[in-house]
Amino acid sequence: MIDTTHRLRKNANRPDQARGIIIKFVRRLDKEEFMRLKRVKRELKVSDLGSDFRNLIKQDNYIYVNDSLTVTNKILLNKAREFKKQNNVKYLWIRNGKIFMRVNEQSRVYEIKSSNDLRDVH
Repeated sequence: MIDTTHRLRKNANRPDQARGIIIKFVRRLDKEEFMRLKRVKRELKVSDLGSDFRNLIKQDNYIYVNDSLTVTNKILLNKAREFKKQNNVKYLWIRNGKIFMRVNEQSRVYEIKSSNDLRDVH
């Protein structure tokens, strides 16, 4: 269940881009379920969200969903993305504000808590 929503202000560099929407869920489990369904659905549209949003936004618009990260984790995620490109790592994802990495289907999952953790990925 959604507790509250609000829109972000317009991006001065991209005035034609739709303003983002911040959603706060009542319970963490609601947010986790929403994120799980988003991963299953892959391409989420406004029409998939139900009647609460139908009058706010065009129905056929696709929705980009991401977790809110701390400034530190945003920086770390950028480092992890760069590491992924340079080291042929196949998987990088975020779940519940935590960063995870996996080299391939058979390798173990690494939780990336700092730049030092990237050295352990192999």
